[in-house]
Amino acid sequence: MRAAGAVALAALALTLAGCAAAPAAGDPAAGSGEPVVVRVNDPGNQGPLAVAKKTGELAEAFAEVGAELEWVDGEYAFTANVPLFNAGQLDVANAAFAPIAGATAKGLPVKIVSVQRREVLTENAGIVAAPGSGIETIEDLVGRRVAVNAGGKGEYLLLDALEQVGIPFDAVERVALQPSDGVAAFASGQIDAWSTFSDYFAQAARTGTVLATERSLDAVDDNVYAFRSELIDAHPEIGVAFVETLQELLDRQHEDPEAFLNVFEKSGPTALVGDAYENELRELQGRYEVHVPGPADAERLQRVLDLFRRAGVIQTDLDPWDLLADLDG
Repeated sequence: MRAAGAVALAALALTLAGCAAAPAAGDPAAGSGEPVVVRVNDPGNQGPLAVAKKTGELAEAFAEVGAELEWVDGEYAFTANVPLFNAGQLDVANAAFAPIAGATAKGLPVKIVSVQRREVLTENAGIVAAPGSGIETIEDLVGRRVAVNAGGKGEYLLLDALEQVGIPFDAVERVALQPSDGVAAFASGQIDAWSTFSDYFAQAARTGTVLATERSLDAVDDNVYAFRSELIDAHPEIGVAFVETLQELLDRQHEDPEAFLNVFEKSGPTALVGDAYENELRELQGRYEVHVPGPADAERLQRVLDLFRRAGVIQTDLDPWDLLADLDG
Protein backbone atom coordinates (compact mmCIF):
# COMPACT_ATOMS: atom_id res chain seq x y z
CA MET A 1 0.00 0.00 0.00
CA ARG A 2 1.16 3.53 -0.66
CA ALA A 3 1.99 5.74 2.32
CA ALA A 4 -1.21 7.78 2.12
CA GLY A 5 -3.31 4.63 2.15
CA ALA A 6 -1.40 3.24 5.11
CA VAL A 7 -1.91 6.46 7.06
CA ALA A 8 -5.62 6.41 6.27
CA LEU A 9 -5.95 2.83 7.47
CA ALA A 10 -4.02 3.56 10.64
CA ALA A 11 -6.35 6.47 11.38
CA LEU A 12 -9.38 4.26 10.79
CA ALA A 13 -7.96 1.59 13.07
CA LEU A 14 -7.53 4.10 15.90
CA THR A 15 -11.02 5.49 15.37
CA LEU A 16 -12.57 2.03 15.44
CA ALA A 17 -10.46 0.60 18.24
CA GLY A 18 -13.17 1.32 20.78
CA CYS A 19 -15.77 -0.56 18.74
CA ALA A 20 -14.23 -4.00 18.96
CA ALA A 21 -15.60 -4.98 22.35
CA ALA A 22 -19.20 -4.03 21.62
CA PRO A 23 -21.10 -6.05 18.97
CA ALA A 24 -23.83 -4.07 17.26
CA ALA A 25 -27.47 -4.54 18.20
CA GLY A 26 -28.96 -7.43 16.28
CA ASP A 27 -25.59 -9.18 15.94
CA PRO A 28 -25.71 -12.83 17.06
CA ALA A 29 -22.87 -12.14 19.50
CA ALA A 30 -24.42 -8.98 20.95
CA GLY A 31 -24.58 -9.16 24.72
CA SER A 32 -23.25 -12.72 24.82
CA GLY A 33 -19.59 -11.94 25.45
CA GLU A 34 -18.75 -14.31 22.60
CA PRO A 35 -16.45 -13.27 19.73
CA VAL A 36 -17.97 -12.56 16.33
CA VAL A 37 -17.27 -15.56 14.08
CA VAL A 38 -15.96 -14.58 10.63
CA ARG A 39 -16.11 -17.36 8.03
CA VAL A 40 -13.43 -16.85 5.36
CA ASN A 41 -13.04 -18.83 2.15
CA ASP A 42 -10.13 -21.25 2.54
CA PRO A 43 -7.22 -20.06 0.36
CA GLY A 44 -5.88 -23.48 -0.51
CA ASN A 45 -2.16 -23.85 -1.17
CA GLN A 46 -1.25 -20.51 -2.78
CA GLY A 47 -1.25 -16.81 -2.05
CA PRO A 48 -1.36 -14.34 0.84
CA LEU A 49 -4.24 -15.86 2.79
CA ALA A 50 -2.61 -19.30 2.56
CA VAL A 51 0.40 -17.80 4.33
CA ALA A 52 -1.91 -16.07 6.82
CA LYS A 53 -3.58 -19.39 7.54
CA LYS A 54 -0.22 -21.09 8.08
CA THR A 55 1.20 -18.35 10.33
CA GLY A 56 -2.05 -17.57 12.14
CA GLU A 57 -1.58 -13.84 11.61
CA LEU A 58 -5.08 -13.16 10.26
CA ALA A 59 -6.60 -15.07 13.18
CA GLU A 60 -4.50 -12.93 15.52
CA ALA A 61 -5.57 -9.71 13.81
CA PHE A 62 -9.22 -10.71 14.11
CA ALA A 63 -8.80 -11.69 17.77
CA GLU A 64 -7.48 -8.21 18.53
CA VAL A 65 -10.82 -6.75 17.45
CA GLY A 66 -12.97 -9.38 19.15
CA ALA A 67 -13.50 -11.70 16.20
CA GLU A 68 -12.84 -15.40 15.65
CA LEU A 69 -11.65 -16.69 12.28
CA GLU A 70 -13.12 -19.83 10.75
CA TRP A 71 -11.86 -21.19 7.42
CA VAL A 72 -14.52 -22.57 5.08
CA ASP A 73 -13.92 -24.93 2.16
CA GLY A 74 -15.31 -23.06 -0.84
CA GLU A 75 -14.53 -22.60 -4.52
CA TYR A 76 -11.92 -20.35 -6.08
CA ALA A 77 -14.43 -18.36 -8.16
CA PHE A 78 -16.72 -16.02 -6.24
CA THR A 79 -19.64 -16.88 -8.51
CA ALA A 80 -19.36 -20.51 -7.39
CA ASN A 81 -19.43 -19.44 -3.73
CA VAL A 82 -22.75 -17.58 -3.92
CA PRO A 83 -24.67 -20.62 -2.56
CA LEU A 84 -22.42 -20.63 0.53
CA PHE A 85 -23.12 -16.94 1.12
CA ASN A 86 -26.84 -17.51 0.64
CA ALA A 87 -26.76 -20.37 3.14
CA GLY A 88 -25.00 -18.24 5.76
CA GLN A 89 -21.93 -20.46 5.64
CA LEU A 90 -19.47 -17.89 4.26
CA ASP A 91 -18.76 -14.26 5.19
CA VAL A 92 -15.58 -13.31 3.30
CA ALA A 93 -14.24 -14.27 -0.14
CA ASN A 94 -11.91 -13.09 -2.86
CA ALA A 95 -13.71 -11.66 -5.88
CA ALA A 96 -13.59 -8.86 -8.46
CA PHE A 97 -15.90 -5.99 -9.35
CA ALA A 98 -17.81 -8.05 -11.94
CA PRO A 99 -18.95 -10.96 -9.77
CA ILE A 100 -19.91 -8.58 -6.97
CA ALA A 101 -22.01 -6.60 -9.45
CA GLY A 102 -23.63 -9.76 -10.81
CA ALA A 103 -24.36 -11.25 -7.40
CA THR A 104 -25.63 -8.00 -5.87
CA ALA A 105 -28.05 -7.54 -8.77
CA LYS A 106 -29.52 -10.93 -7.80
CA GLY A 107 -29.94 -9.87 -4.19
CA LEU A 108 -26.77 -11.16 -2.51
CA PRO A 109 -26.00 -8.80 0.41
CA VAL A 110 -22.22 -8.32 0.15
CA LYS A 111 -19.92 -5.29 0.12
CA ILE A 112 -16.39 -4.70 -1.11
CA VAL A 113 -13.97 -4.11 1.79
CA SER A 114 -10.62 -4.03 -0.02
CA VAL A 115 -9.45 -3.37 -3.56
CA GLN A 116 -6.22 -4.96 -4.80
CA ARG A 117 -5.06 -3.19 -7.94
CA ARG A 118 -2.02 -4.58 -9.71
CA GLU A 119 0.40 -1.89 -10.92
CA VAL A 120 0.70 -3.74 -14.23
CA LEU A 121 -2.50 -5.49 -15.27
CA THR A 122 -2.36 -9.28 -15.31
CA GLU A 123 -1.93 -11.44 -18.37
CA ASN A 124 -3.30 -14.36 -16.38
CA ALA A 125 -6.92 -13.72 -17.32
CA GLY A 126 -8.57 -13.41 -20.70
CA ILE A 127 -10.11 -15.26 -23.64
CA VAL A 128 -8.60 -18.42 -25.15
CA ALA A 129 -9.75 -20.21 -28.32
CA ALA A 130 -9.86 -23.98 -28.15
CA PRO A 131 -7.32 -25.93 -30.21
CA GLY A 132 -8.73 -26.90 -33.58
CA SER A 133 -11.47 -24.25 -33.43
CA GLY A 134 -9.90 -22.16 -36.18
CA ILE A 135 -10.44 -19.02 -34.09
CA GLU A 136 -7.60 -16.52 -34.29
CA THR A 137 -9.20 -13.18 -33.32
CA ILE A 138 -12.07 -11.80 -31.26
CA GLU A 139 -13.94 -11.17 -34.53
CA ASP A 140 -13.82 -14.92 -35.23
CA LEU A 141 -16.01 -15.55 -32.18
CA VAL A 142 -19.17 -14.49 -34.03
CA GLY A 143 -21.58 -17.44 -34.07
CA ARG A 144 -19.38 -19.50 -31.75
CA ARG A 145 -19.79 -20.85 -28.20
CA VAL A 146 -17.73 -19.21 -25.45
CA ALA A 147 -17.72 -20.46 -21.86
CA VAL A 148 -17.99 -17.81 -19.13
CA ASN A 149 -18.74 -17.80 -15.43
CA ALA A 150 -22.04 -15.98 -15.72
CA GLY A 151 -22.15 -12.60 -14.01
CA GLY A 152 -18.44 -12.84 -13.19
CA LYS A 153 -15.00 -11.95 -14.50
CA GLY A 154 -15.19 -14.35 -17.44
CA GLU A 155 -18.41 -12.81 -18.73
CA TYR A 156 -17.13 -9.28 -18.13
CA LEU A 157 -13.92 -9.89 -20.11
CA LEU A 158 -15.79 -11.39 -23.05
CA LEU A 159 -18.34 -8.56 -23.17
CA ASP A 160 -15.59 -5.95 -22.90
CA ALA A 161 -13.65 -7.57 -25.74
CA LEU A 162 -16.73 -7.79 -27.98
CA GLU A 163 -17.69 -4.18 -27.35
CA GLN A 164 -14.18 -2.92 -28.05
CA VAL A 165 -14.27 -4.37 -31.58
CA GLY A 166 -17.92 -3.52 -32.25
CA ILE A 167 -19.43 -7.01 -32.14
CA PRO A 168 -23.01 -7.18 -30.80
CA PHE A 169 -23.23 -9.06 -27.52
CA ASP A 170 -25.79 -11.54 -28.88
CA ALA A 171 -23.60 -12.44 -31.86
CA VAL A 172 -21.69 -14.83 -29.59
CA GLU A 173 -23.28 -17.63 -27.59
CA ARG A 174 -22.27 -17.35 -23.95
CA VAL A 175 -22.21 -20.77 -22.25
CA ALA A 176 -22.54 -20.48 -18.47
CA LEU A 177 -19.92 -22.71 -16.81
CA GLN A 178 -18.10 -22.30 -13.53
CA PRO A 179 -14.31 -22.39 -14.06
CA SER A 180 -14.00 -25.83 -12.48
CA ASP A 181 -16.45 -27.18 -15.09
CA GLY A 182 -14.81 -25.33 -17.96
CA VAL A 183 -11.66 -27.44 -17.92
CA ALA A 184 -13.27 -30.56 -19.34
CA ALA A 185 -15.52 -28.61 -21.72
CA PHE A 186 -12.50 -26.80 -23.19
CA ALA A 187 -10.38 -29.93 -23.48
CA SER A 188 -13.15 -31.96 -25.14
CA GLY A 189 -14.13 -29.31 -27.69
CA GLN A 190 -17.63 -28.76 -26.25
CA ILE A 191 -16.91 -25.03 -26.39
CA ASP A 192 -15.08 -22.98 -28.99
CA ALA A 193 -13.40 -20.60 -26.56
CA TRP A 194 -13.19 -19.86 -22.86
CA SER A 195 -13.12 -16.53 -21.02
CA THR A 196 -11.53 -17.25 -17.66
CA PHE A 197 -8.77 -16.40 -15.20
CA SER A 198 -5.95 -17.57 -12.93
CA ASP A 199 -4.72 -21.16 -13.31
CA TYR A 200 -7.75 -22.00 -15.49
CA PHE A 201 -6.57 -19.41 -18.01
CA ALA A 202 -2.98 -20.66 -17.78
CA GLN A 203 -4.09 -24.24 -18.45
CA ALA A 204 -6.17 -23.21 -21.45
CA ALA A 205 -3.41 -20.98 -22.84
CA ARG A 206 -0.96 -23.89 -22.92
CA THR A 207 -2.96 -25.61 -25.68
CA GLY A 208 -5.22 -22.89 -27.09
CA THR A 209 -4.85 -19.50 -28.78
CA VAL A 210 -4.96 -16.43 -26.53
CA LEU A 211 -7.26 -13.85 -28.12
CA ALA A 212 -7.18 -11.16 -25.42
CA THR A 213 -5.95 -10.68 -21.87
CA GLU A 214 -6.99 -8.43 -19.04
CA ARG A 215 -3.93 -6.32 -19.83
CA SER A 216 -4.59 -6.05 -23.57
CA LEU A 217 -8.19 -5.02 -22.84
CA ASP A 218 -7.08 -2.48 -20.21
CA ALA A 219 -9.83 -3.94 -18.06
CA VAL A 220 -11.14 -2.27 -14.91
CA ASP A 221 -12.34 -5.43 -13.15
CA ASP A 222 -10.10 -5.03 -10.11
CA ASN A 223 -9.58 -7.82 -7.60
CA VAL A 224 -11.38 -7.32 -4.31
CA TYR A 225 -12.37 -8.98 -1.08
CA ALA A 226 -16.04 -8.91 -0.19
CA PHE A 227 -17.72 -9.28 3.21
CA ARG A 228 -21.29 -10.14 4.05
CA SER A 229 -23.04 -6.78 4.37
CA GLU A 230 -24.57 -7.49 7.79
CA LEU A 231 -21.16 -8.34 9.23
CA ILE A 232 -19.19 -5.41 7.85
CA ASP A 233 -21.93 -2.86 8.59
CA ALA A 234 -21.97 -3.95 12.24
CA HIS A 235 -18.20 -4.43 12.60
CA PRO A 236 -16.14 -2.17 10.32
CA GLU A 237 -13.16 -2.69 12.64
CA ILE A 238 -12.95 -6.29 11.40
CA GLY A 239 -12.68 -4.99 7.84
CA VAL A 240 -9.89 -2.62 8.81
CA ALA A 241 -8.00 -5.46 10.52
CA PHE A 242 -8.41 -7.58 7.40
CA VAL A 243 -7.16 -4.89 5.00
CA GLU A 244 -4.18 -4.02 7.20
CA THR A 245 -3.16 -7.69 7.34
CA LEU A 246 -3.66 -8.18 3.61
CA GLN A 247 -1.51 -5.13 2.88
CA GLU A 248 1.36 -6.55 4.93
CA LEU A 249 1.04 -9.95 3.27
CA LEU A 250 1.02 -8.58 -0.28
CA ASP A 251 4.06 -6.41 0.45
CA ARG A 252 5.91 -9.53 1.60
CA GLN A 253 4.62 -11.49 -1.40
CA HIS A 254 6.15 -8.94 -3.76
CA GLU A 255 9.52 -9.25 -2.02
CA ASP A 256 9.53 -13.05 -1.75
CA PRO A 257 6.86 -14.53 -4.05
CA GLU A 258 8.12 -18.11 -3.81
CA ALA A 259 7.22 -18.15 -0.11
CA PHE A 260 3.59 -17.70 -1.19
CA LEU A 261 3.55 -20.72 -3.52
CA ASN A 262 2.90 -24.30 -2.39
CA VAL A 263 2.49 -23.00 1.14
CA PHE A 264 1.27 -26.25 2.67
CA GLU A 265 2.17 -28.92 0.12
CA LYS A 266 5.17 -29.04 -2.23
CA SER A 267 3.81 -32.05 -4.10
CA GLY A 268 0.45 -33.62 -4.71
CA PRO A 269 -2.80 -32.44 -6.32
CA THR A 270 -2.79 -28.92 -4.86
CA ALA A 271 0.88 -28.19 -5.58
CA LEU A 272 1.93 -26.16 -8.60
CA VAL A 273 4.82 -27.54 -10.66
CA GLY A 274 6.49 -26.80 -13.97
CA ASP A 275 4.80 -24.22 -16.19
CA ALA A 276 1.96 -23.74 -13.71
CA TYR A 277 4.44 -22.85 -10.97
CA GLU A 278 6.37 -20.42 -13.17
CA ASN A 279 3.18 -18.76 -14.39
CA GLU A 280 1.87 -18.19 -10.88
CA LEU A 281 5.29 -17.00 -9.74
CA ARG A 282 5.22 -14.26 -12.39
CA GLU A 283 1.80 -13.19 -11.16
CA LEU A 284 2.82 -13.03 -7.52
CA GLN A 285 5.91 -10.95 -8.37
CA GLY A 286 3.65 -8.06 -9.37
CA ARG A 287 3.12 -5.24 -6.90
CA TYR A 288 -0.42 -4.65 -5.67
CA GLU A 289 -1.79 -1.44 -4.26
CA VAL A 290 -4.24 -2.39 -1.52
CA HIS A 291 -6.77 0.11 -0.21
CA VAL A 292 -10.22 0.53 1.24
CA PRO A 293 -12.78 1.57 -1.41
CA GLY A 294 -12.89 5.21 -2.50
CA PRO A 295 -14.17 7.47 -5.30
CA ALA A 296 -11.80 6.08 -7.95
CA ASP A 297 -13.07 2.58 -7.20
CA ALA A 298 -16.68 3.72 -7.45
CA GLU A 299 -15.92 5.13 -10.91
CA ARG A 300 -14.28 1.89 -12.11
CA LEU A 301 -17.05 -0.23 -10.61
CA GLN A 302 -19.61 1.99 -12.36
CA ARG A 303 -17.99 1.11 -15.69
CA VAL A 304 -18.43 -2.60 -14.95
CA LEU A 305 -22.04 -2.04 -13.90
CA ASP A 306 -22.74 -0.05 -17.06
CA LEU A 307 -21.31 -2.79 -19.29
CA PHE A 308 -23.36 -5.47 -17.54
CA ARG A 309 -26.46 -3.28 -17.85
CA ARG A 310 -25.93 -2.71 -21.60
CA ALA A 311 -25.44 -6.43 -22.12
CA GLY A 312 -28.50 -7.40 -20.08
CA VAL A 313 -26.48 -9.27 -17.45
CA ILE A 314 -28.15 -7.13 -14.80
CA GLN A 315 -31.66 -5.74 -15.20
CA THR A 316 -31.59 -2.74 -12.86
CA ASP A 317 -29.37 0.27 -12.30
CA LEU A 318 -27.15 -0.09 -9.23
CA ASP A 319 -25.35 2.64 -7.28
CA PRO A 320 -21.69 1.59 -6.96
CA TRP A 321 -21.50 3.14 -3.50
CA ASP A 322 -24.08 0.60 -2.30
CA LEU A 323 -21.56 -2.15 -3.13
CA LEU A 324 -18.64 -0.50 -1.30
CA ALA A 325 -18.16 -0.81 2.46
CA ASP A 326 -17.87 2.33 4.56
CA LEU A 327 -15.09 1.50 6.97
CA ASP A 328 -15.48 4.84 8.73
CA GLY A 329 -18.40 3.11 10.43
